[in-house]
Amino acid sequence: MTGAAPGRSRASRAFASARRPVASPTKARASLSSQIRNDNLYGTVYFGGANDQGGVFELEAKGGNKYALHYLYSFSGSDGSGPWELSYAGQNTGARYDGASPLYGTTITGGAGNSGTVFSLTPVGGKWNFATLWNFCAAGCSDGALPRGGVIVDPSGKSLRHHVV
Repeated sequence: MTGAAPGRSRASRAFASARRPVASPTKARASLSSQIRNDNLYGTVYFGGANDQGGVFELEAKGGNKYALHYLYSFSGSDGSGPWELSYAGQNTGARYDGASPLYGTTITGGAGNSGTVFSLTPVGGKWNFATLWNFCAAGCSDGALPRGGVIVDPSGKSLRHHVV
């Protein structure tokens, strides 16, 4: 591509210049966050998903370095928009994701106050249950807004701390 910055994808240049790229996991800001014992990968796309508000996806390992894409959740705006990294209990200790515990993340916008959310996705019976854990409020609130970082979950999965950068 003429004029392309070395080492930067089309999506990252589009995101940096605030132009909206075509929504797809290969052209939007994507974060691959964790790997489980069956070599499936989990991550987020800032744009894309069924509602073009971002989504959480699984890349199912098919062998031979091939994967199948499955969306676990697509954001609609009222439940968040523009998800960032995923985390899980024990991630900071180097433990692999077990495939049964909740995944946690943040969205930079959307939610009840349109200022971002903290969410969880929990696998139950072959499906993923979504829950909003926190809605950041609009300007003038003491809890902040527009989170741009992941959440830290302790090894037990019982406490959750958010790091805003």
